[in-house]
Amino acid sequence: MSPLNGKKDSNNPRIRIASWLQKMKLKAVGRNVMPWGYHALFDCVSCPMEMATSEKNIREFINEIVSAIKMESYGDPMIAHFAAHDADAAGYSFCQMIETSNITGHFSDKTGDCYIDIFSCKEYDIDVAIGVIKDFFRPEEVKMRYFERGNDSSLKE
Repeated sequence: MSPLNGKKDSNNPRIRIASWLQKMKLKAVGRNVMPWGYHALFDCVSCPMEMATSEKNIREFINEIVSAIKMESYGDPMIAHFAAHDADAAGYSFCQMIETSNITGHFSDKTGDCYIDIFSCKEYDIDVAIGVIKDFFRPEEVKMRYFERGNDSSLKE
């Protein structure tokens, strides 16, 4: 039955969407809804400069991380060196779109620090991601935060 006119109207896209949204709201009340996405943030401290400032190394890392966590690239990565006029802010940034969202990174030419985010609607192995990051950038320390987006009790550190 259509909530708009009381008649059966299952072919109306508005009614189907409204029905789906109502079901999602009912599921959300119990919070047993699957997360919308999985978001890991990696703060990497003091990577060797030759690794953190190499466009070639960053490009190879992107190819490897996508494969290692079983994602599909969507197009080529965008990699650019920014803020060359400001030594405190200069460094590479990248964005690799994947079929289920994106992988981004920002690197500091001054400190060798790098910040890598992986967001995907598809689950992936965080330990595999950390291994690839360590292999390519050899940070002295990796600080990781993990969120299950769309899930209120999701913060994991």
